[in-house]
Amino acid sequence: MPAPNRFDAATIALFVLALLAPTLDQCVRPDGARDSSVAEQRGAAPRPALPRNLEQLTSFPRQYESHYDDTFGLRDVLLRWNSIERTLGLGSSPAPLIEPADEGWCFYLGERARDAHRGVIPFTTAELDGWVARLRERRDFLARQGARYLFVPCPSKDVIYPERTPPTWRPLGPSRLEQLLARLEREGDIPFLDLRPALLAAKAGDRFEDWVYTRCGTHWNGRGVYAAYAAIVTRLQADFPALEVLPRSACKETERKENGTESLARLLYISDLLPQTQYSLVAQKRNHEVLVASKEQRTGSKLVTRNPIDAPRLLWLHDSFGPFALMCESFSYVQSQRVSEFSADAVREARPDVVLETYVDRVLTTQRPHLPIVGSSASPDEQPERFKDLAWRDEFSDRFAPPQAAGRAALERSEDGMLLRTKDPEDGLRLPAIDLPLGKFAWLCLTGVCGEPVEVDVFVRREGESAFLPQNHAALVLLPEAGRASLRLPNVGTRFETLLRPRPPAGELRLSGLEVRRGPAGP
Repeated sequence: MPAPNRFDAATIALFVLALLAPTLDQCVRPDGARDSSVAEQRGAAPRPALPRNLEQLTSFPRQYESHYDDTFGLRDVLLRWNSIERTLGLGSSPAPLIEPADEGWCFYLGERARDAHRGVIPFTTAELDGWVARLRERRDFLARQGARYLFVPCPSKDVIYPERTPPTWRPLGPSRLEQLLARLEREGDIPFLDLRPALLAAKAGDRFEDWVYTRCGTHWNGRGVYAAYAAIVTRLQADFPALEVLPRSACKETERKENGTESLARLLYISDLLPQTQYSLVAQKRNHEVLVASKEQRTGSKLVTRNPIDAPRLLWLHDSFGPFALMCESFSYVQSQRVSEFSADAVREARPDVVLETYVDRVLTTQRPHLPIVGSSASPDEQPERFKDLAWRDEFSDRFAPPQAAGRAALERSEDGMLLRTKDPEDGLRLPAIDLPLGKFAWLCLTGVCGEPVEVDVFVRREGESAFLPQNHAALVLLPEAGRASLRLPNVGTRFETLLRPRPPAGELRLSGLEVRRGPAGP
């Protein structure tokens, strides 16, 4: 047998070296060097301990295989080469959750995003009814707490940049987002905000590598963040006229990052070959103080800030489309939580004037339409007796100004209480102006005498305003067996007036006690 020539020997050596390369890499480089936590945003499966009994021995092969699949030698290098060949060479993606498009754009395929965009999984009427019931339930619950509500579904990148999507995204019908927004518009009584006009207006100012959304990611870039922030605060000014939008000129860009964790290309290990710029906008001069801040932005993370201004308190429930620091400049207190449920306990903890929900439109495919409110139904904090700061009380003394009949109502007062007789739906009982220092909330307490339930509408307005507006409204029910009811009044400013209006068919309201107490709004 003739000896192999040098070429054959070199070929054999290279073949053997290629077979041994993963093993050599696994011996030379630690597992952390091939860690998937940065690129794939997940930790590698841990190395299982040696089995000590039959049960552990049975599961050991499967556990070790999972660990090996995540840490075998040259894993990151081989994945990168595969991505270069398929994504940059063939225009396809080796990752099932990413679809590349022209000019280096990428789109997310998870949570049936493409099907939702194309309109091939439309809502049924029952599902839309469920979403309406869900949002109404939250609005009504917050009204009983004296707080407003705003639901803001955040459009995905494909909604604002449909022309950038691959041909496989061609719409065949209305998307779930379009269906829900149209339904909410027809309902007319659910507070929501359609962000599409604001984001499309911001899109008109696009420049290369300064898009409203990141080119290879799924979230807003700096201009998108500001457009959403300004639209949300502007919408809430209808309920809180004192709210102010921080001007664009008072903002600055955060440090621009190349190939940050926002890039979907990191999942393919080629973020350096598909570069993108990501940044956000913050106030040039930060006025808010951070009280609590989770180190990592994931489910359960929390941010709490305080700002010494005359502005509402905000509870912000969100997914990855939040929080952004600009919002903390417009509110006196912000408690933001990355959660998927609506928690009554979070509302009681934050004592907000308004609750904001911002979730990407993909929740319309991943969540059940009607998700009940979670958390306890009552709290010791809701007992008004614990608040010792008496702001006003109906009594025969010079300490407090007396209430006045409003409209054509007639009011009879005695040391035992008062009797309000109404003739028209607009009749009511108007309380004198009450001071409400910053950081406080007001609690209305009624003690009634009634033979059947009496519903009472409660309105508040800033002193000097000419009308009691529907958005500054709450309601309570006086029951014969209880005789006492209370609620937290909506916050409209540091000095406000209150109007009580019994609902028809009740023609009178007999009260033996009526007072307003002040309590601390929180940290």
